Order: sequence, then C-alpha cells, then structure tokens
Amino acid sequence: SVLPLNYATIGMIFIIIFNDYKTGAKLANHGLMLSEKYDCKSSHTGTANVGYLMVLSWIKPFQTLLRPLAEAYETGMLAGDTEGAMWVSQQHRLFLLFSLFVKFFVYLTQFLKSLLRSAYVHIYGLEWNQEGRSNY
Repeated sequence: SVLPLNYATIGMIFIIIFNDYKTGAKLANHGLMLSEKYDCKSSHTGTANVGYLMVLSWIKPFQTLLRPLAEAYETGMLAGDTEGAMWVSQQHRLFLLFSLFVKFFVYLTQFLKSLLRSAYVHIYGLEWNQEGRSNY
C-alpha cells in the first residue's frame, strides 16, 4: 500500500532536483492511478497530499485540484487517517481561498474597467470602439 505514495514522492523528487515537471507529473499521476485502481485507502491520503499538492499544483491550475482534494479528505477520514486528512483539508481550504481571490480580482478588474470607461465617456464625451480604445 506504500507503492503509490512512492511514485508520487519520486515525482516530487524529479521536480525538485531535476526540474523535470513532465516526468514528475507522470509519476504522480501514476501513483494516484494506482492508489485508486487498487483501492489503497490507507495510503491514498498521503499519495494525494504529495501527488496533488507537491507535484500537480505546479502544473495544473489549483482550481482543478479542489475536487480531488475533497475526495482525498473523505477517503482519509473513512480509512482512519485523520492526520493526513487534516493536512489535505487544510490545503483544500487554502486552494479554495485562492480560487475565490482570483475570481474576486477578475470581477473587480472588469468592474473598474467598465467604471473608468463610463467616467471617461461622461467627462470627455468620447466613444469607445470594439478594441476598447477611444476613437479620438
């Protein structure tokens, strides 16, 4: 049951030492796949912790890791691995907070851009074309 965790850990080593993200991701994905395929509940939380957090978070957007981390938390709690589940839960909450900040700043940027356009048009009476530039 430790084998999937070993694959994920070797993937982490490939990223840290060799700066090889592609091979690291392949090894981490292989470890995660083995953990799910053979239903290794005892090591799934550790494999998810290393695979998703230490390896795949460098390659994939962290928003895509929210669901697998939540599933790893549930699996860890069901298997009795409360310490690993708490580590995964903590990282899940952190990634959730980051994703909310990203959404907030995207909406804030869009709002401010719209507000500045409206103010510019109101003050100077100029129109904007499709590219977002003044016609003058």
